[in-house]
Amino acid sequence: MTEINRFTLIVAAILAVLIYLASTTLNTESIATTAIPTNNSLSETNNTNLTSTNYCFTIPILTGGIELMKKWNEENIVNNKEHDAVFMAAGITHEQVWIQHLPQQQNQDFAVVCYETNDPEQSFKVLATSNEPWAAKFREHLKNAHGLDIAQTSIKLNELLIDWKK
Repeated sequence: MTEINRFTLIVAAILAVLIYLASTTLNTESIATTAIPTNNSLSETNNTNLTSTNYCFTIPILTGGIELMKKWNEENIVNNKEHDAVFMAAGITHEQVWIQHLPQQQNQDFAVVCYETNDPEQSFKVLATSNEPWAAKFREHLKNAHGLDIAQTSIKLNELLIDWKK
């Protein structure tokens, strides 16, 4: 991995954490914010023996992918019962997606994604294997906008490095 790629990934990870923290205190604009039932947790809360994790990750956006993401949101997420059913089956209760624009010299934008779920690994498994038509469309969208085939790729969960709380 080149130094520029390593730097880009580090910056994207730091930005993901900062965006998550800002979203908990500020009214930030995101592509998708949907209430429905994500790699290691950034925070956990305990509600009557249920542990919910805010699982955040970054994914590169291919050329033309931002437009695809915006169109996808409008046509396939907002007020979409099929989306809600698939995400509920995956155990995802909240979804947020931001576009992180990096400096021009990096020549790469990232999607910063946060899912709230009790079991991130199981959530990804359901999204990767569901036979629901909407889930198949979602997997195709991930290929077109991000170059990611979650049905063929083993999703490795994030490694929690810092979990500070005051």
